[in-house]
Amino acid sequence: TAVKAYESDASFMAKQKESAVSVKAKAALSMADNYRKAGRTDAARTKYQQVIDEFAGTRFAETAQKALAELASQ
Repeated sequence: TAVKAYESDASFMAKQKESAVSVKAKAALSMADNYRKAGRTDAARTKYQQVIDEFAGTRFAETAQKALAELASQ
């Protein structure tokens, strides 16, 4: 019953999801940022989109979305 209670808490589950994917997501964002800094904008866009697709619903996907928007405005 305790597990069901935790699973029904959307906020708790979101935190768990972010915690579980944080290492991979941070690495992918870092790679995308490095591509961007190196002037490889196509590779950066691809990597940011990968973060959005793989880590949807997390703060990492939000960060990647903002970075894509910044690239589009340049």
